Order: sequence, then C-alpha cells, then structure tokens
Amino acid sequence: MKGPSRDVFFCFLVYWTYSLQQQQHVTLALPSGFTETTLFDGTRMTDMVWLSNENMLVTLKEGIVNLHVPGNDYEYREQTLALDISHMTCTETERGLGSIQLHPNFELHPNFETNHYIYLYYTFPKFGNCDRENPDNGPINRLSRWTFDPTTNTIDASSEYVLLDTASTRKTHHNSGKIEFGNDGLLYVSIGDLGASVEAQQVNSLAGSIIRLTDVGDIPPDNPFAQDAQGVRCHLTGRASDGKKCQELYAIGLRNPWRFIMDPRTTTNKVRFFVNDVGAATWEEISQGGTDWENATDWNWQHGIQNFGWAVREGPCKRDETTCTNGWNGGYIHPFHFYIHEGGGAVTAGTFVPSGIWPSEYDNKYLYADFVFGKMYVLTHDSEPDCLDCNPAVSYNTVEEFTSFPKIITMKFGPYRGGQQALYYTNGGSSGDMRRIVYTDAQQTTPPPTPLPTTSSSIPPPLRPGALGEYPGALFPWKSGNECPNGHDFCGIIEFCMNQDSSDAQLSYGYRLPCFTQECECPSGPGPLIRLIPGNVYQITLRNTGNEPTNLHTHGLHIVGDGNGDDVTRDVPSGGNCLDYTWNITSDHPGGTHWYHAHRHTLSEKQVGGGAFGMLIVEDNTNVNPVLPSWANHERIMQVHVSERAILTNGRQNEIFGIASNQWYRFRVSIVDADAVPYNLVFDDQSMCDIHKVASDGVWRGTVPGPKSSVWELTGASRADFAIRCNNTNGEVPIFYRRDELVARIRVGSWENSPYRMEQWKPNRPDSLKDMLSESVPEANKFLVKLGFDYINNDETRWDPLVPLATIAYNQVHEWTLVDTVLHPFHLHLYHMQIATPNGCGPAYEEGEFYDTISAPGDCTVRFRTADIGQRCVLHCHVLYHEDNGSMSWVNVTGDGMPMNNVQSPSYSCPDITSLVNKRVT
Repeated sequence: MKGPSRDVFFCFLVYWTYSLQQQQHVTLALPSGFTETTLFDGTRMTDMVWLSNENMLVTLKEGIVNLHVPGNDYEYREQTLALDISHMTCTETERGLGSIQLHPNFELHPNFETNHYIYLYYTFPKFGNCDRENPDNGPINRLSRWTFDPTTNTIDASSEYVLLDTASTRKTHHNSGKIEFGNDGLLYVSIGDLGASVEAQQVNSLAGSIIRLTDVGDIPPDNPFAQDAQGVRCHLTGRASDGKKCQELYAIGLRNPWRFIMDPRTTTNKVRFFVNDVGAATWEEISQGGTDWENATDWNWQHGIQNFGWAVREGPCKRDETTCTNGWNGGYIHPFHFYIHEGGGAVTAGTFVPSGIWPSEYDNKYLYADFVFGKMYVLTHDSEPDCLDCNPAVSYNTVEEFTSFPKIITMKFGPYRGGQQALYYTNGGSSGDMRRIVYTDAQQTTPPPTPLPTTSSSIPPPLRPGALGEYPGALFPWKSGNECPNGHDFCGIIEFCMNQDSSDAQLSYGYRLPCFTQECECPSGPGPLIRLIPGNVYQITLRNTGNEPTNLHTHGLHIVGDGNGDDVTRDVPSGGNCLDYTWNITSDHPGGTHWYHAHRHTLSEKQVGGGAFGMLIVEDNTNVNPVLPSWANHERIMQVHVSERAILTNGRQNEIFGIASNQWYRFRVSIVDADAVPYNLVFDDQSMCDIHKVASDGVWRGTVPGPKSSVWELTGASRADFAIRCNNTNGEVPIFYRRDELVARIRVGSWENSPYRMEQWKPNRPDSLKDMLSESVPEANKFLVKLGFDYINNDETRWDPLVPLATIAYNQVHEWTLVDTVLHPFHLHLYHMQIATPNGCGPAYEEGEFYDTISAPGDCTVRFRTADIGQRCVLHCHVLYHEDNGSMSWVNVTGDGMPMNNVQSPSYSCPDITSLVNKRVT
C-alpha cells in the first residue's frame, strides 16, 4: 500500500526552501518539569557541534559555518563567520553542507595545529556544474578535513584535505553525510543512495552505505573488504569496476541514512550506532549496527558485509509490502524499530539521552524525530518479538510523543549553565529556529550530570598517549591575556623533574606539566611540545622539583641571551624553586623546528642525556612568507634521543609514522644526543620515496625543495625538515641512525590523490638571515675558534660567566673560522651561521645555507649578522661532557642602537604549585 500523499511529503523533506511561515505550528506540551527556549533564527541550519570552550559551530546548507558564543544566558545569540564555502557548494533540494564533526582529540590551544581538525561533508561541483540530473559529470558529495584556528575562531579556508568523493549524484536528494567517530577512534560516515537505489546493494559502489576510515582517510585493516583480493579504494570516484569491492565500505543497503548516532554506553573499542534511514513509499526504519559491542547479536550478512536491505527490502518487509509473509526478512539486518507511513513520514534526527540529566525513566533512551509528522518521540525497547505477519507489520517497541516541532533534522545534547546538559535541536526550513529543552524541575532527584569537558586556564590537560606517529609529550598549555603578569601575551609553567629512586648512575630527568600531587611520574624525555607564534611575548616559569640546580635553554630561537631571556648563566635551585624566562618572538622571527633542554654548566650531559629535553616549534611566519608550500602543515614530528641505554623516537622504541601513499608530508626531525657527534640518518626506502631536505636547524633552505637523497648526516643537536612522499603502497620504510640502528618506521598506507604539490619555492628571510656572502667583512670582525675537550682557543680559556672570550660589534656581519669541529660540534646561541666556505663544509653543510650547530672536517668559514639583539652570546662544544668541563665561552655583543634587556628576576621559592598556578606568582 502506497500513501497517496507521499510525493507531497517527500517534497517537504527534500525541498527545504518551503517557508515555515506558511505553516501554523502548535507545540505539543512538554512533559512536566521541562522547558523549551527558542535561541536564534538561522536559515536552513543542518548540524552543530561544540568546542571545548562551549562555543557552538553551526553549519548552514548554503556552505556557511557560523560560530556562536554562549553568553551568560547560554542563548548563543552572538554569531561570527567561521567559514564560507558557499562558492563551492551545490544547494539544490537536499544538497549542501550537511554535517560537521570534530576530531576526537581536538584541543583548543592557540599554538597547536595537529588536533584542530574539523570534518565537513558537502555537495561539491567537481565537474564545474550543479546540474540537477547528470549521473556522469554532475556534482559529488565530498568528505574533507579542515583546520580550526583558535586565535581567530575561524576555520582555515586554505586547509581543506580531501578524504573522499562520492560518485556524481543521480538526483538532488539522498545525499546523507552524517559524520561520527566511534569508540574505536575510527571515522564513520553515512552516504545515501544518491538517487540510484540499485547501487545500494552493489559492493563496488559507496552509494547507500556507511563507510569507515581512519582519521586521515586510510582503510582500517578489519573493514569487510580491506583484505579481500578484489578490494580496491573507491575514494576518488565513489565506485569501482564490476567485480571489485570498495574497501571503504562498512555496511550497505541504506536508502537515505539522514542521521546515525553513536551509542555512548559502549566501552572502549566497541561501537554501536542507530541509523535513521528515511523510507520510500511504505516504511520508516531505525536500524542498529556497529562492531562487537557488549550485547551484540549475530549479524545478518549479505554480500559479505552488514546489509540493511534497501532496495530489496524496505523496513521489515519486501519493498512496497506491508506484511512480511512467513516472517520474511531476506537475510538482512532486521530494523530495531519501524513504523508505517500512514500518509507520510521521514525519520531524521536522533540522539541518546545521557544518564542522569533528566528523570531516570529517560536514562539512555533513544529520542528520534520525524520530519514530516513534525514530532519528537521517546523510544523504549521491548523484548517481545515484532509481529511480522501482522498487516501491517508491527514493532512492539514503546513509542511516546515528547514534543512537536516541524522539520527537525538535527538534535544533540550540548552544554548548559552550571555544567548541565540540554537538548538542542533545529529544523532545515528557510526561517528555522535553534531551540533548547532543559529539565528544570526543582524536585529532580537524579544525580548531577558530569560536566562537558571545558578548557581550563589554570589546570592543564593531562598527558596524552601517543597515537600512530604522534609526538607523545603533552601540548604545552599557554594562558593568555589578563591571566598573564607583566602584560605578556602568553604565559605558563613547566616543571623540571627527576627520578630519585634509582642509583646516581641511572638517574633520569624530564620536563612535565605542573604536578598537583606527590605521586606524579617524571617522564624521561621528551617533555611537553611547545609551539610559539611570531609576534608574541611569552613568559615561561621553570619550576625545579628535583634535587639538583638546573635551567632552561631554547636551542635555535633568535632571542636575547641576557636578562630574563635565554641566559644559561642563571640557575634554578632545587626544592621547588622557580625562575621566570621571557621569550620575545618578534613579528619577523622565522618559523622553524627547534628544541629546548637543560643547560646548567657541569650538569648538562647528565640532565639532557637523562631526558631533560623537548620539542619546540615556531609556527611558520606568514608575516615574512604570506604564501607557504601547500604541504607545510601536513606534518609529522620525530625527536630521536640517543642515550647509553637505548635509542628512542618520540620516547618509544620502534616508533611508527603512518602516512598515505602519494602524499607529501613535512617531517620535523630533531636529534638529541649528549655526545653530539654526527651520524647518518638513513631512510631505507628502496627508491620508493622522494625525500628532500627543506630546512636545516629551523631555517628554510634558500630554494625549496633541496636535493633528493635517502641519507642525511645530522649531529646530536641538529634539526632537519624533510618533504617526504612515498609510493610503496602498504609498505614500510625503516629509518636508521648512528650505527645502523633502527629508530623508526614509516608505514605507508593506501594511495591517495594528493591535494599537495611540490613546486619550487624561494622563501623570504628576515634581516638576521639575509644573504651575507657578497658582503665585505672588516678584519676586526674576523675570528678563529678552536674547540677542545675542556677549553676554547687555548688551554687557558675555559668557561667563566664573568669574562667574555671577546667583544664584538652589534648589527654587523662577522666571519669566523671554525677549526675541525668533527669531534667538537660547534654551537652558537642567538644567531644562525651561514656557510661561507666555497662548495660548503663537507656534504652536510652547503654553501649559503644556515645552521646553528656545525660538525665538519678541516676549516669551515661561517658568517652571521648580529641583528636585532645582543649582549651575552654563548658558544660551546655540543659534546655536553666537553661543555661541562669548560669548552664553553661567550662573546659580548655591543654597539649603538642595540636594545638592552637588563631585567633579570631572581629565582624564588614556589613550593606550593597550586598557589603558583592560581595566583601566577612572578
């Protein structure tokens, strides 16, 4: 039996431009104790998601993402534009920007790009048109990842990373596109049948399915066709040739899975979801799917995959039938709930009620909405079997009307005042509302809800375990604005710690975020990842919780080496004492890959070798280089620590970096070895990868990319950025260092159509890094440096913090000759050195390029410009045992017009870390 008005109701669903103002909306009375509030109007809103600071991102069908600020009343009326892709979005009937989701590790820190990922699903005119019916070259639906910028509260419009394209849409409806992450950390997306119902049963098409990917678009190894001999990727065109099977597929047999919702009650690595699949002429259905969650039953499989039955079946029966003869279901997954149209119907939005926020009878219940009926329902599962032989068939689940509101398409629980949660929902009409339902009964006896996660300005996030190739140290959480003393832009606290239970020979050291108890562990390298943005002043407080004096050095930054700057002569006494450092990262400070470490004379080898170090990144400076390579932010971070005990990468043995085949990546590599002598870093790629060095010691090459090679010499204090692309699909590339010791592996996934291109690029450089090779250098500015085991230049010159090795002129070019530094790698603080020796200083140091640590045979001539800053400039052998024994000195930079930094706060007692965090003692 077909409903006579079905076509009319179908148009209500697919043609959202129908004006709600033409309807009279009478709201069904809510149950006692609930109140409903209209928050704001928004044209054709499709989805919403909350950031951890409770700001709401709302998508509009036209290709707009707006950011709404809650305000004191949580009415979210303050609105700003976060992203506009309307120029690349088709919006006919059901097409448009349909869904938004955050990466599960998304974090709101202004100087951390890696976990700012946002996913969008929208209709894209891939072939230059938005034709209503063009099955071969019409618009497609696209799943892509974008990067959110917390400093501007916008989504970077240039950051799109395409994960998947569907085939061209046959019609303008059945696009779906709900995006969810499961408890297994994988990305699930619903795709409608695109107007081609027959393809919903074809495993060589993505139409009518739920797909499952990794967060970077790779294929999980346990997907149904991941290991199948006929399995292929379908992410470029949405389909494959006959006989092939799309590896992206997780479930098939869906018509228009408008929304599917993850069940939050499942435990880690278990996934259960409900799919609201909009029916055709007869039935609406809600089905369940997922992995082996706790109460899962045996699945019905058709074509070797979870199969919901469309277009052979609709609801519980054969298509167009109202009774399931002899209990027929055709071997497909039986719906969890179904209902007949009775003149129309379209099941759209859904959500699970979190336990404890409403009266107990609602705990974990499933809410769903019908777009056509204009109502919201509470679904209670009944264990009594459905009556499939009834006419019409009957689902014995209990359904209660909860409220009414026309055209509901999205509803989610989100934050409300006092740490509560509320139900937010919206419609897709041309003058729709965002509404909220709150339970306010004063007699409520249920326990208070667990607050949604929010960012705290005083309590940093916990350390996160590293994912595949993820830098394991927590992101350093900067405070900002009024929270910082002395008018600094950002401030924060880092702790030096040591494991004191071992014998002295086995002591280990590290850096960590502030510890609030006595039981905190001390991680032995690497410490928190510190990221800085040019144009800001940072104050970082070092708290020493160990029983030795220490300090902090930023290896590679162009900041002053005196006063509260990067002055390694200052000590932080043990026993909970603190010292404040000020890092002025000027607006023209170059971006780069650097590191930080302990630099206390006589203790450097012990502390750095024991783990007191971490990665430090200055973000690429768009003031200096407004245009950057497209792959510059597609990064992997690799910090190799060589010690007597082991060689660890990112704190782990046998580290694995996951990449896609045919994609360009920027590998930021840092080598940490207290002995510092150079070894080869070898990518054993069997000629399957393109590997180019693009930066040395944090400075872009004069021309990017550099030469291609698989072998690169690096000292134990060097950094290098590599542009890497591998084409050995599903292969591995071992990486060796020192004496051919395995330090990591690159695991290459499936082939991707890369959005990144490797093109020649000549970066701009600030004054401190301008080319100096053609400049005339006065004889007074020429100097010879010879390092020894415990001296510089002669056996009488050893480290003396009060007596400089020399005084040199500010804002001039200086030329130094370094004598045979192979066994005594030479490091200069504050300034990078340009290689001036014709043809370079051996294969590792190219003429004209810049470095801050040099280990080369014979004499090596370098030049540097004492620009921007002066005063104390330290130089030393980076074999830290030699430096501790006296192979370290400093030069005093002086001259007219040089800015002075004489503010030097002493160390101070800060035994109460809670007080330090809350009161920001300085």
